[in-house]
Amino acid sequence: QLPPFYKKSRLKAIKRAIKLYYDNLYGKVKKEMINFYRTLLVNLSNYNSRKILNKINLKIGISKAICEETGYESEIYCMDPGVSLDDTDLALIGKVNEVVKEKRNFIIFGGRPDALKGIVEGLLAFKHITTRLGGNFKLYITGNISDLVKQRIIRFSKRLGILDNIVLTGYISREERLKLVKEAKVMIYPSHIDGYPYAIVESLLLNTPVVAYNIPAIEIYFKSLSGVYIVNEFDVEALSSETINILTQNRVDVDIPRLRSWHDIIEEEIKLISSIIKKY
Repeated sequence: QLPPFYKKSRLKAIKRAIKLYYDNLYGKVKKEMINFYRTLLVNLSNYNSRKILNKINLKIGISKAICEETGYESEIYCMDPGVSLDDTDLALIGKVNEVVKEKRNFIIFGGRPDALKGIVEGLLAFKHITTRLGGNFKLYITGNISDLVKQRIIRFSKRLGILDNIVLTGYISREERLKLVKEAKVMIYPSHIDGYPYAIVESLLLNTPVVAYNIPAIEIYFKSLSGVYIVNEFDVEALSSETINILTQNRVDVDIPRLRSWHDIIEEEIKLISSIIKKY
Protein backbone atom coordinates (compact mmCIF):
# COMPACT_ATOMS: atom_id res chain seq x y z
CA GLN A 1 0.00 0.00 0.00
CA LEU A 2 2.96 2.31 0.68
CA PRO A 3 6.59 2.01 -0.44
CA PRO A 4 8.52 -0.24 1.99
CA PHE A 5 11.52 2.04 1.50
CA TYR A 6 12.37 5.12 -0.56
CA LYS A 7 15.07 6.17 -3.02
CA LYS A 8 17.40 8.96 -1.90
CA SER A 9 15.47 11.90 -3.36
CA ARG A 10 12.20 10.83 -1.74
CA LEU A 11 13.96 9.94 1.51
CA LYS A 12 15.35 13.48 1.64
CA ALA A 13 11.85 14.95 1.24
CA ILE A 14 10.42 12.69 3.96
CA LYS A 15 13.13 13.69 6.42
CA ARG A 16 12.49 17.34 5.61
CA ALA A 17 8.76 16.86 6.26
CA ILE A 18 9.46 15.25 9.64
CA LYS A 19 11.78 18.08 10.65
CA LEU A 20 9.24 20.70 9.57
CA TYR A 21 6.56 19.00 11.65
CA TYR A 22 8.60 18.79 14.85
CA ASP A 23 10.18 22.24 14.50
CA ASN A 24 6.74 23.85 14.28
CA LEU A 25 4.71 21.74 16.70
CA TYR A 26 7.37 20.81 19.26
CA GLY A 27 10.20 23.31 18.82
CA LYS A 28 13.87 22.73 18.02
CA VAL A 29 14.58 21.57 21.58
CA LYS A 30 13.01 18.26 20.58
CA LYS A 31 15.82 17.40 18.17
CA GLU A 32 16.33 13.98 19.79
CA MET A 33 12.70 13.16 19.02
CA ILE A 34 13.21 13.99 15.36
CA ASN A 35 16.26 11.73 15.18
CA PHE A 36 14.37 8.89 16.86
CA TYR A 37 11.44 9.27 14.46
CA ARG A 38 13.73 9.30 11.43
CA THR A 39 15.50 6.16 12.57
CA LEU A 40 12.33 4.31 13.43
CA LEU A 41 10.32 5.23 10.35
CA VAL A 42 12.91 5.57 7.61
CA ASN A 43 16.40 4.24 8.27
CA LEU A 44 15.60 0.92 9.98
CA SER A 45 12.62 0.30 7.72
CA ASN A 46 14.76 1.00 4.71
CA TYR A 47 17.46 -1.51 5.70
CA ASN A 48 15.17 -4.29 6.91
CA SER A 49 12.74 -4.01 4.01
CA ARG A 50 15.48 -4.27 1.39
CA LYS A 51 16.92 -7.35 3.11
CA ILE A 52 13.54 -9.05 3.22
CA LEU A 53 12.46 -8.08 -0.30
CA ASN A 54 15.70 -9.31 -1.85
CA LYS A 55 14.72 -12.84 -0.75
CA ILE A 56 11.23 -12.70 -2.30
CA ASN A 57 10.56 -14.00 -5.81
CA LEU A 58 7.49 -11.90 -6.59
CA LYS A 59 7.12 -8.34 -5.34
CA ILE A 60 3.88 -6.53 -6.22
CA GLY A 61 3.21 -2.83 -5.65
CA ILE A 62 -0.35 -1.53 -5.62
CA SER A 63 0.48 1.31 -8.00
CA LYS A 64 3.15 2.62 -10.36
CA ALA A 65 4.06 5.11 -7.64
CA ILE A 66 5.57 2.29 -5.56
CA CYS A 67 8.11 1.59 -8.31
CA GLU A 68 8.84 5.29 -8.72
CA GLU A 69 9.29 5.93 -4.97
CA THR A 70 11.57 2.94 -4.35
CA GLY A 71 13.60 3.12 -7.55
CA TYR A 72 13.04 -0.64 -7.89
CA GLU A 73 11.22 -0.40 -11.25
CA SER A 74 12.95 -3.51 -12.61
CA GLU A 75 12.42 -5.61 -9.47
CA ILE A 76 8.88 -4.81 -8.35
CA TYR A 77 5.81 -5.47 -10.49
CA CYS A 78 3.61 -2.42 -10.01
CA MET A 79 -0.08 -2.63 -10.83
CA ASP A 80 -1.86 0.24 -12.55
CA PRO A 81 -3.37 0.48 -9.98
CA GLY A 82 -4.03 -2.59 -7.82
CA VAL A 83 -6.71 -0.99 -5.65
CA SER A 84 -10.14 0.54 -6.19
CA LEU A 85 -13.36 1.50 -4.47
CA ASP A 86 -15.89 -1.27 -3.97
CA ASP A 87 -19.63 -1.15 -4.69
CA THR A 88 -20.45 -0.20 -1.09
CA ASP A 89 -18.11 2.81 -1.26
CA LEU A 90 -19.56 3.95 -4.57
CA ALA A 91 -23.13 3.54 -3.30
CA LEU A 92 -22.35 5.66 -0.24
CA ILE A 93 -20.72 8.35 -2.40
CA GLY A 94 -23.78 8.28 -4.68
CA LYS A 95 -26.06 8.72 -1.66
CA VAL A 96 -24.03 11.71 -0.41
CA ASN A 97 -24.14 13.29 -3.88
CA GLU A 98 -27.92 12.98 -3.82
CA VAL A 99 -28.34 14.42 -0.34
CA VAL A 100 -25.75 17.24 -0.30
CA LYS A 101 -26.28 19.85 -3.00
CA GLU A 102 -24.54 23.00 -1.79
CA LYS A 103 -20.97 23.98 -1.04
CA ARG A 104 -20.10 25.77 2.19
CA ASN A 105 -17.32 28.21 3.07
CA PHE A 106 -14.75 25.73 4.26
CA ILE A 107 -11.70 23.78 3.17
CA ILE A 108 -11.13 20.17 4.14
CA PHE A 109 -7.71 18.75 4.97
CA GLY A 110 -7.45 15.54 2.98
CA GLY A 111 -5.13 13.36 5.04
CA ARG A 112 -4.44 12.33 8.59
CA PRO A 113 -3.22 15.18 10.79
CA ASP A 114 0.37 13.93 10.99
CA ALA A 115 3.87 14.78 9.80
CA LEU A 116 3.93 12.89 6.51
CA LYS A 117 0.46 14.00 5.45
CA GLY A 118 1.61 17.61 5.73
CA ILE A 119 -0.56 18.92 8.56
CA VAL A 120 1.89 21.74 9.35
CA GLU A 121 1.95 22.86 5.71
CA GLY A 122 -1.83 22.70 5.64
CA LEU A 123 -2.05 25.05 8.61
CA LEU A 124 0.59 27.41 7.21
CA ALA A 125 -1.24 27.52 3.85
CA PHE A 126 -4.51 28.23 5.63
CA LYS A 127 -2.85 31.15 7.42
CA HIS A 128 -1.97 32.64 4.01
CA ILE A 129 -5.54 32.04 2.82
CA THR A 130 -7.15 33.80 5.78
CA THR A 131 -4.69 36.69 5.42
CA ARG A 132 -5.76 37.14 1.79
CA LEU A 133 -9.48 36.35 2.05
CA GLY A 134 -10.31 37.21 5.64
CA GLY A 135 -11.86 34.99 8.28
CA ASN A 136 -14.88 33.78 6.31
CA PHE A 137 -13.44 30.30 5.72
CA LYS A 138 -12.80 27.41 8.07
CA LEU A 139 -10.40 24.47 7.79
CA TYR A 140 -11.86 21.11 8.75
CA ILE A 141 -9.41 18.45 9.95
CA THR A 142 -10.86 14.97 10.48
CA GLY A 143 -9.56 11.81 12.13
CA ASN A 144 -8.48 10.55 15.51
CA ILE A 145 -5.50 12.27 17.10
CA SER A 146 -3.98 11.92 20.53
CA ASP A 147 -4.62 14.63 23.12
CA LEU A 148 -0.93 15.58 22.98
CA VAL A 149 -0.93 16.15 19.22
CA LYS A 150 -4.30 17.90 19.40
CA GLN A 151 -2.92 20.37 21.94
CA ARG A 152 0.17 20.95 19.78
CA ILE A 153 -2.01 21.71 16.76
CA ILE A 154 -4.18 24.05 18.84
CA ARG A 155 -1.14 25.93 20.16
CA PHE A 156 0.39 26.23 16.70
CA SER A 157 -2.93 27.44 15.25
CA LYS A 158 -3.20 29.98 18.05
CA ARG A 159 0.32 31.29 17.27
CA LEU A 160 -0.70 31.64 13.63
CA GLY A 161 -3.88 33.49 14.61
CA ILE A 162 -6.19 30.97 12.92
CA LEU A 163 -7.47 28.95 15.87
CA ASP A 164 -11.03 30.29 15.62
CA ASN A 165 -11.18 29.05 12.02
CA ILE A 166 -9.90 25.51 12.69
CA VAL A 167 -12.33 22.64 13.27
CA LEU A 168 -10.84 19.42 14.66
CA THR A 169 -13.68 16.92 14.28
CA GLY A 170 -11.98 13.91 15.87
CA TYR A 171 -13.37 10.56 14.77
CA ILE A 172 -16.48 10.76 12.58
CA SER A 173 -18.22 8.07 10.56
CA ARG A 174 -17.26 7.49 6.94
CA GLU A 175 -20.57 8.92 5.75
CA GLU A 176 -20.12 12.06 7.86
CA ARG A 177 -16.65 12.58 6.45
CA LEU A 178 -17.85 12.11 2.87
CA LYS A 179 -20.55 14.71 3.50
CA LEU A 180 -17.88 17.15 4.68
CA VAL A 181 -15.81 16.45 1.55
CA LYS A 182 -18.88 17.09 -0.60
CA GLU A 183 -19.71 20.34 1.20
CA ALA A 184 -16.15 21.68 1.08
CA LYS A 185 -15.18 24.10 -1.66
CA VAL A 186 -11.76 22.51 -1.96
CA MET A 187 -9.59 19.80 -0.43
CA ILE A 188 -5.95 20.54 0.38
CA TYR A 189 -3.74 17.48 0.27
CA PRO A 190 -0.08 18.32 1.06
CA SER A 191 0.85 14.67 1.56
CA HIS A 192 4.45 13.48 1.24
CA ILE A 193 3.64 9.74 1.06
CA ASP A 194 1.11 7.74 -0.92
CA GLY A 195 0.65 4.63 -2.98
CA TYR A 196 -2.76 5.48 -4.39
CA PRO A 197 -4.71 8.22 -2.54
CA TYR A 198 -8.32 7.20 -1.95
CA ALA A 199 -8.96 10.67 -0.49
CA ILE A 200 -8.42 12.30 -3.88
CA VAL A 201 -10.58 9.74 -5.68
CA GLU A 202 -13.41 10.29 -3.20
CA SER A 203 -13.08 14.08 -3.44
CA LEU A 204 -13.32 14.06 -7.23
CA LEU A 205 -16.30 11.71 -7.17
CA LEU A 206 -17.96 14.19 -4.80
CA ASN A 207 -17.22 17.10 -7.18
CA THR A 208 -14.71 18.75 -4.84
CA PRO A 209 -11.44 19.99 -6.41
CA VAL A 210 -8.09 19.14 -4.84
CA VAL A 211 -4.81 21.02 -4.41
CA ALA A 212 -1.93 18.62 -3.80
CA TYR A 213 1.84 18.20 -3.88
CA ASN A 214 3.59 16.74 -6.93
CA ILE A 215 4.55 13.44 -5.31
CA PRO A 216 4.64 10.40 -7.66
CA ALA A 217 1.23 8.91 -6.78
CA ILE A 218 -0.53 12.17 -7.62
CA GLU A 219 1.54 13.03 -10.68
CA ILE A 220 1.02 9.57 -12.16
CA TYR A 221 -2.71 9.16 -11.56
CA PHE A 222 -4.28 12.61 -11.33
CA LYS A 223 -2.12 15.18 -13.14
CA SER A 224 -4.23 15.21 -16.30
CA LEU A 225 -7.60 15.54 -14.53
CA SER A 226 -9.57 18.76 -14.29
CA GLY A 227 -10.13 19.70 -10.69
CA VAL A 228 -6.69 18.52 -9.52
CA TYR A 229 -4.16 21.32 -9.01
CA ILE A 230 -0.60 20.17 -8.39
CA VAL A 231 2.13 22.32 -6.83
CA ASN A 232 5.75 21.63 -5.95
CA GLU A 233 6.32 19.73 -2.72
CA PHE A 234 6.88 22.10 0.26
CA ASP A 235 5.72 25.14 -1.75
CA VAL A 236 3.21 26.39 0.80
CA GLU A 237 2.74 29.69 -1.01
CA ALA A 238 1.71 27.90 -4.22
CA LEU A 239 -0.53 25.57 -2.19
CA SER A 240 -2.35 28.56 -0.72
CA SER A 241 -2.46 30.52 -4.01
CA GLU A 242 -4.05 27.65 -5.95
CA THR A 243 -6.55 27.14 -3.14
CA ILE A 244 -7.43 30.85 -3.17
CA ASN A 245 -7.96 30.69 -6.95
CA ILE A 246 -10.48 27.92 -6.46
CA LEU A 247 -12.23 29.64 -3.55
CA THR A 248 -12.71 32.81 -5.59
CA GLN A 249 -14.19 31.08 -8.66
CA ASN A 250 -17.91 30.56 -9.13
CA ARG A 251 -17.46 27.11 -10.65
CA VAL A 252 -14.61 24.61 -10.98
CA ASP A 253 -14.77 21.70 -13.43
CA VAL A 254 -13.93 18.35 -11.86
CA ASP A 255 -13.20 15.15 -13.81
CA ILE A 256 -14.25 11.68 -12.69
CA PRO A 257 -11.14 9.52 -12.08
CA ARG A 258 -10.68 6.17 -13.79
CA LEU A 259 -11.46 3.24 -11.51
CA ARG A 260 -10.52 -0.38 -12.14
CA SER A 261 -12.94 -3.12 -11.19
CA TRP A 262 -11.91 -5.38 -8.32
CA HIS A 263 -12.56 -8.33 -10.63
CA ASP A 264 -9.86 -7.17 -13.05
CA ILE A 265 -7.44 -6.45 -10.20
CA ILE A 266 -7.89 -9.91 -8.65
CA GLU A 267 -7.58 -11.62 -12.04
CA GLU A 268 -4.27 -9.84 -12.62
CA GLU A 269 -2.99 -10.87 -9.17
CA ILE A 270 -3.99 -14.50 -9.77
CA LYS A 271 -2.06 -14.55 -13.06
CA LEU A 272 1.01 -13.06 -11.40
CA ILE A 273 0.98 -15.57 -8.55
CA SER A 274 0.29 -18.47 -10.93
CA SER A 275 3.25 -17.54 -13.12
CA ILE A 276 5.59 -17.77 -10.12
CA ILE A 277 4.11 -21.05 -8.90
CA LYS A 278 4.62 -22.65 -12.35
CA LYS A 279 8.32 -21.83 -12.19
CA TYR A 280 8.73 -23.97 -9.09
